[in-house]
Amino acid sequence: MAFIGVMFITPDSLFIRLSNIETWGMLFYRGAIPFLVVLFGLIIFYKKNFFNALFKIGYPGLFYVISFSICNITFIISIQNTNVANTLLMIALAPMLSAILGAIFLKEKPEKKTWGCNNHHLYSMCLHILRLIKYW
Repeated sequence: MAFIGVMFITPDSLFIRLSNIETWGMLFYRGAIPFLVVLFGLIIFYKKNFFNALFKIGYPGLFYVISFSICNITFIISIQNTNVANTLLMIALAPMLSAILGAIFLKEKPEKKTWGCNNHHLYSMCLHILRLIKYW
């Protein structure tokens, strides 16, 4: 599943880098197009109950919109100001960081296979960073 996600996000990152659109223009189009698609989809799905469904999302929905917007903004700025590989490495670290923070703060005990994947991920990340330092 992660491989499929990477295969979708890698070309997207490269297309962002190859397009010569300024950062704020890119942010506008990457926000406006999904907004309109989701809006029309919800209108078609809910029909007359659209506004009731819209107002029922409450604070969790508002928090999701704000956090998703911040993620989109930082992703675009990162892609346009650093190497694509560095940005994708940071995104790839999210599951590992979530498992570690969950173990520390939520007292969750991840399974052994999760720690095995995290160790493999950490090893791969270290190799990538060492390669970056070598060619810097």
